[in-house]
Amino acid sequence: HIDLGGTDITDGGITELATGCCQLKSIELEYTRITDGAVMALVTGCLELEDINLSATEITDASLMALANGCPKLKEVCLMGELVNGVTDAAVEELRTSHGGTKVSTGSFF
Repeated sequence: HIDLGGTDITDGGITELATGCCQLKSIELEYTRITDGAVMALVTGCLELEDINLSATEITDASLMALANGCPKLKEVCLMGELVNGVTDAAVEELRTSHGGTKVSTGSFF
């Protein structure tokens, strides 16, 4: 488990991390400025990923589609907060139905 929530981590930093942590199962990235590029790196480099927190990040539907199609062990995704504006309900539903029912938490923190 790695908790990088609220840090200044960049997409480049996540790419480096994903290359060296192929057994990573859980990562917290809430309140960071990461984008789809970071999620794509995690999808290709961390095939054991089960849990990811992307609340209040700058991701779009492309990240959710990548997670749905590229993380066979994914169990839970957190997308809480008003700042995840690039994500649609359709993409959330697609992710929920992938892999037999990935849990996706959405909504406001308050």
